[in-house]
Amino acid sequence: MVMKREEIIAKWDGMKPRDRDAWVFYDVLELMPLDTIPNEFGGFGTIPRYTTDISAAWAIMTQCKADEIPAKVEAGIEWCVVIRGAHVFSESAPEAICLAAIIAKLTE
Repeated sequence: MVMKREEIIAKWDGMKPRDRDAWVFYDVLELMPLDTIPNEFGGFGTIPRYTTDISAAWAIMTQCKADEIPAKVEAGIEWCVVIRGAHVFSESAPEAICLAAIIAKLTE
């Protein structure tokens, strides 16, 4: 599914963090079915917290072969991430990584 950058950002802004995590899981990483993902309780089914956990978000950077590592903007209030030409600024590095990955994937 191809979307415009503005459509992706509008959808992102209207989502809860766990819904954003699921979006990254399914559309960026293309992982399915969910019951194959081990969870912290020894079972299966938990989607990692990509948008709030830098360790999980870093897996996205590796998977997407990011152009640049996250860099804090000089003002000190935002992070900038570039993945395949998609530039994103956000208050948190994990969120910037995930949104850049979604934009890079869905605007290809």
